[in-house]
Amino acid sequence: MRPTLRHILTKGVLGAASKPPRRSQITLTAEEPRPLEALPGPARWPVLGSLPSLLLHPAASKDRLYLLTDALFREYGDLFRIHLPGQPPLVFVSHPDDIEQVHRANFDLPQRDFFVSYRHMRSRHSFFREGQTGVFTEHGEEWMRVRKRIQPYTSRMKNVSSYIHQMDSVTQDFIARWATLRDDKDELPEDFLHQLFQWALESLGLVTINRRLGCLENTPEALRMIEIADDLVRSIHGLEMGSLVRWWRWVDTPALRRLRKAHDEMLSFVHAAVQESQQSLQSRSPDSEEDLNIVENLLLDPVLTYEDVHAFLIDVFFAGIDTTSLSSTYTIMRLAQNPDKQEKLQEELDRVLGNGEQVISPDHIKELRYLKACVKEALRLDPPIICVVRKTTRDMVLRGFLVPKGTNMQLYTRASSRSEEFFPRATEFLPERWLRETSASIPVHPYASLPFGAGVRNCAGRRFAEQEIHILLARMFHKYRLEWRYDPLAPTFSMLMMPDKPLRFTMRERR
Repeated sequence: MRPTLRHILTKGVLGAASKPPRRSQITLTAEEPRPLEALPGPARWPVLGSLPSLLLHPAASKDRLYLLTDALFREYGDLFRIHLPGQPPLVFVSHPDDIEQVHRANFDLPQRDFFVSYRHMRSRHSFFREGQTGVFTEHGEEWMRVRKRIQPYTSRMKNVSSYIHQMDSVTQDFIARWATLRDDKDELPEDFLHQLFQWALESLGLVTINRRLGCLENTPEALRMIEIADDLVRSIHGLEMGSLVRWWRWVDTPALRRLRKAHDEMLSFVHAAVQESQQSLQSRSPDSEEDLNIVENLLLDPVLTYEDVHAFLIDVFFAGIDTTSLSSTYTIMRLAQNPDKQEKLQEELDRVLGNGEQVISPDHIKELRYLKACVKEALRLDPPIICVVRKTTRDMVLRGFLVPKGTNMQLYTRASSRSEEFFPRATEFLPERWLRETSASIPVHPYASLPFGAGVRNCAGRRFAEQEIHILLARMFHKYRLEWRYDPLAPTFSMLMMPDKPLRFTMRERR
């Protein structure tokens, strides 16, 4: 059950404890560690660094930078460095042992050198306080202060599962709508990805502020929210990765202004929702047993500030729409391309859900092990986020190389998750590899596939996202058979891996 106002007043706010890390696996060598400059990598020039090598590389592609990164790993091995003009060196890591070592060596207060432009914009914003810009952008004790307080409401399964009925209701409404949008060939419309964005936003609205946002009715407010989230993703990608020199650190560039405009539109929506939650709290009796939504819980938290609540809610809408929708997209795609796996999933769904008329419960989700394996396998092959970024918080030795404090580490899990060394038959969609009781299952390295990140700085909304995805897949594939009749996707990269063609799935009733 979700906390009620009486529970908050009498029991206090739930805390969140972090598990202590295991003993660090930092490599100790008998010899003096080699300097970071000795790491292999593309040739460097004065001032320009590795830039000429990268621009002239045969795999270089503006819209698919991951192809260049894949090629560099093949050329230089699973640990290399590049130098870009005006920036500290970037160390790329792909071996799961090394990824684990970096995580554990920087476990306590992990940092990352990303969303720098987002933090830059917020720290100069009249609404927010400098140094208190939210869990996306802050580090150290300030990051931990906020993360510990939001953790109970976003990660504890008891709290997450209390929203399962609302998520199921939204999902069934959307699937019924999609069935009416098919053409005479039973194909879903070309804008199906946008339909998934609407589904994800409507679910987020119920979870966070306990109200429908009108996505089914295509209300202007809901449609604009999706546009704003897309503007934020594209603006941050452009500011962080689209220019060799980050001029926006010193000049109010057009790109920075676009980011601020989109952010302020989202802030305006969030502010109205927070005020509504405040009024709801004020109108209730202290003895009320009515469940509190996430925003109401956060407003009552004695540690969180008014600005903290706004920052968290903006980031939930900004990050939760695209990532959940894309994770669903790539799982649906893999199942549509592998009818034998889809059939096996449907056998499980028939067994667990029966005729499908009952509301999905937490017990149903627990039984859907093959469905969960399908999601894990799809996100191994096609994670929306392909690299985890960390900045070292202390000196460490990695493979005999001294990695100084403050080094930017690019933990490229796309390489490890597609490696034959860690996933035999790596290019195949084999959900069975995640099921312990099957012959196809072998121990999976816990750091070989990290679609939601790892450690204490993993995705704060992971549990909600997984629950949304599981419900969508369960409802869709229990009732329909999906097919894909076109060429495989070749995703483009804009901070997230985006489909390069319309999602024209064929969707037919099973019965």
